[in-house]
Amino acid sequence: MPTVDRLLRRYCHCWALFLGLFMVLPGCDDLDDAADELLPSEKVLDQRDVYSVMNRYYYWYDQIPNLDPDDFSSVPEAFRACLWTTARGGLDKWSFILTLEEYEHWICDGEVDAFGATFVRYFNQVSGEHELRVGFVHQQSPMDDAGIERGYRLESINGIPVAHFLSGTASLEAQLLLSEGTFVFKDLSGQQVQRSLVRGTVHIHPADSWTVFTRAGRKTGYLMCTSFIVTPEEGQRMLSAFEYFDQQDIDDLIIDLRYNTGGDLNYARDFTGYFIPLESFDHVFLRLLYNDQVASEMNKVYYLKILQPALNLSRVVFITSSFTASASESVINGLLPHMEVIRVGTPTRGKPVGMNAFAIPRQVLELSAARWVLFPICFETRNRLHQGAYYDGLLPDISVQDDVLHPFGDQEACIRSALDYLETGEIPPSGAFKSTPADAGSFMTGFRATLGFY
Repeated sequence: MPTVDRLLRRYCHCWALFLGLFMVLPGCDDLDDAADELLPSEKVLDQRDVYSVMNRYYYWYDQIPNLDPDDFSSVPEAFRACLWTTARGGLDKWSFILTLEEYEHWICDGEVDAFGATFVRYFNQVSGEHELRVGFVHQQSPMDDAGIERGYRLESINGIPVAHFLSGTASLEAQLLLSEGTFVFKDLSGQQVQRSLVRGTVHIHPADSWTVFTRAGRKTGYLMCTSFIVTPEEGQRMLSAFEYFDQQDIDDLIIDLRYNTGGDLNYARDFTGYFIPLESFDHVFLRLLYNDQVASEMNKVYYLKILQPALNLSRVVFITSSFTASASESVINGLLPHMEVIRVGTPTRGKPVGMNAFAIPRQVLELSAARWVLFPICFETRNRLHQGAYYDGLLPDISVQDDVLHPFGDQEACIRSALDYLETGEIPPSGAFKSTPADAGSFMTGFRATLGFY
């Protein structure tokens, strides 16, 4: 468990998770004593806390069924009964619940228990079939340590053929949530690769990699940004990327958000300060709009900052996919009124709403005594021009399929298309590329849908 000082420092960086304002900060100095408080076997009497929170703060509070909290045997059961989900004809595809331990591990440490890979539905234009391919592998994860690479085609997990996952007759998520599994892949040369893996701790590197491309005498910085969940150590790593771009005196910037499912809105706003035009300083970035019961006390406006090194660019290219969600979508939408924003790839997830976090039970004086942390949708976001409500996703200007058959670099279709645009200023005719259907993450639910990988 983190030390008290580390926790206090880290909470300063993570209080606005997924576009929200944390309500669980008091008593965080006692988190080290929380292990025995988790998941009690007996029925708890905290369900009324769930209804109190949801009926006041949930964005769609008027859609909560008229239920008796005492009818439910657990906090998670009561929480899920409140949600206005798509199964009930609603919009909520995102609200989830974590134990305190899971919350602390993820938010404070920037770590999760996982195999460490994102699987994407890939349309093979040669065979005309859909496949499951590895889109992204996190550094030093079990998948990475086993030598699994981007582009590997999944054949089976635990003996279940991938066709069953694609047809919906078997749950891919259920297999990926097991503590271990036997995976069969085919690599890019068509050779079979079998690995028996055990889930382990995966550390999230928001600034996964960066480089500079040179074309026609112009330098373009490229950053693979996988998350806005940022510890102080990872914040320094992100700073190093922009310091490198500054040293290289780049002319343009490509930010790859294909596998960025969101994070801390405060950090997402600060992130833009490295490259936005200097004249945008202190202009409106985003507006957070709560339900009519709490709007007067909780509505908030985020203003743009300038951070050093200030690259002062007039345009930026974002690469997107159906995994691009939440805070990463807010970065794109929030910058539209301030600079030229070009989107390359496929439509984003479509999450123009955000979450607050609430500890349950709420009566406790110390966070360590809480058992659960709720993450209900509590507000929507709008940019300076009040644009938002992109539930169908933000559409690309240049449609390009995620080219998982190539490693990230200037030979990969999305990056190559971005570089072509920056060199020529020309946008290919609509339909020049066949896009992947916007269902790459459709098999992911709850926290894993928010996280974006297993």
